[in-house]
Amino acid sequence: SLGYSSISNDEELVSEYLAHFLTGAPDTKPFDTWIEDRFLTRLYASTQMLAAQGDMERWFSLMDDPEACQALKERVSLEFVKSNPSRFDSDSAVSLELDIKNIASLTVKIFEINALTYYLAQQRELDPGIDLDGLAPTWQRTLEYSEPPLRRVRRRFDFPELSGPGLFVLEFIGGGISSRAVIAKGKLDLLEGRDEAGPTFKVIDEKGQLRLDASIWLGGREFKAASNGLIRLPFTINSTTAQAVVQSGLSVSLCSFIHSDETYHLRMGFHVERESLIRQREAQVILRPTLYLTGYAVPIDLLEEASLTISATDIDGIPSPQEIPRLALSDQRELAVPFRVPERLASLQFQVRGRVKAVSTSRNTEVSAQSQLQLNGIDSTQRTSSLHLARTSSGYVLYHLGKTGEPLADTQLTLSLRHRQLSNPLDAPLRTDSR
Repeated sequence: SLGYSSISNDEELVSEYLAHFLTGAPDTKPFDTWIEDRFLTRLYASTQMLAAQGDMERWFSLMDDPEACQALKERVSLEFVKSNPSRFDSDSAVSLELDIKNIASLTVKIFEINALTYYLAQQRELDPGIDLDGLAPTWQRTLEYSEPPLRRVRRRFDFPELSGPGLFVLEFIGGGISSRAVIAKGKLDLLEGRDEAGPTFKVIDEKGQLRLDASIWLGGREFKAASNGLIRLPFTINSTTAQAVVQSGLSVSLCSFIHSDETYHLRMGFHVERESLIRQREAQVILRPTLYLTGYAVPIDLLEEASLTISATDIDGIPSPQEIPRLALSDQRELAVPFRVPERLASLQFQVRGRVKAVSTSRNTEVSAQSQLQLNGIDSTQRTSSLHLARTSSGYVLYHLGKTGEPLADTQLTLSLRHRQLSNPLDAPLRTDSR
């Protein structure tokens, strides 16, 4: 990657690619097939001139523009190579490459920034345009060069002084211009979790190692890690994207995360065996609970005063609710709750309700989960029988049964088959046998 963020005009990008391939090349082939001749010729000539390759008189002739040649000669450039890294590991050596032209004296300065103070005050990454007036460099040197003004030279600068983690600004000054680079050594990241008390974090470095001495600064407060490296933060009132300053020794990083509010959600699995729903008999509803806190499962023991409401509605639409208080819900096992099946049942509605005390507000939060079961739908119609498809070892079998499940033999039926790939249905007359 050349380091460009977005390209609205591709001339700079194309020129840089072409300059790479044209330096020292005998001619402009094969690029002359695709690129306008005058643009390519002038770029070819200027590239050779900057690299001090070949006959200078030839390049001046190809440029065919004395003013452009003079401007190229007088131009002062101090540019970072775009492939330079912007972040280094804590123990990595720091080296940068710059393209330098028409600079006889170059001053290099290193400024060490107090990363913790800066991040706490600014809540943003360090910008190269930071005001360094009044700040003394921690290291400085001046280099002298003797290359002719027209020649551009790529130089490598090593900084053994930056041997440990930290945040630094490197400033290069020469020829009346200045170029800066921000160097961040040592990167810290957050591993996020959650429990009933709030969000939890562990801090790892750029090598994935857990940092047991880490701390997180949030809202002006410092939250230190426990002996196992776990850092606990409180819930917020309203969910938001938070900027946290993460520190471990001399390594300091700015990290963002979703600081969640304390939102509870109850999810309940309901199961009833339909075959057990016989009028005036006892059936059971099986409950399997899960309590979630902002998307993470937490112990169901946090749910207080859990109750189950069973509302049985008959075919006339008349409900008969029944409430069962003090449910003994558990995360390790399902709970079977018995109930009596009424006459002329058409539907069953189940609802489990309870409350959870929020840590952040000390207020109770109501949660609930519900499910509905429709049955005996045939009782609301004039029909007295129905078809039931079953799969057997011999294939599929279609049963014609009465309302009580009795087989209806020797009845004439017309079966209409539809397929998603066919436009017309297939009608077939059938007769049930007596088996």
